[in-house]
Amino acid sequence: MHVKFEEGARAELFEAALRYDQQQLGLGDAFGQAVERAVGKAAADPSRFPIVIAGVKRCRVTRFPYCIYFQVTGDVLYVVAVAHHSRQPEYWKDRLS
Repeated sequence: MHVKFEEGARAELFEAALRYDQQQLGLGDAFGQAVERAVGKAAADPSRFPIVIAGVKRCRVTRFPYCIYFQVTGDVLYVVAVAHHSRQPEYWKDRLS
């Protein structure tokens, strides 16, 4: 399965990694790797994750208070958001196509 990040999701990933690196050197890399593992789990078996809204599924990121929100179309997994748990829910809905 191919993985594509929506522009806003990619920006969220990089911004969060930068913030974590500012807190502790190397923590941003650890965050990026945790997101990569979560995306890999989602791509390997998207059916195991719950639908949260309009065909969008959620996968939690281990060790960090983040989730990835994604949709699957054919053989492509689209990451819609890399969202912190304390953000306003569903702020990313306008990104859906």
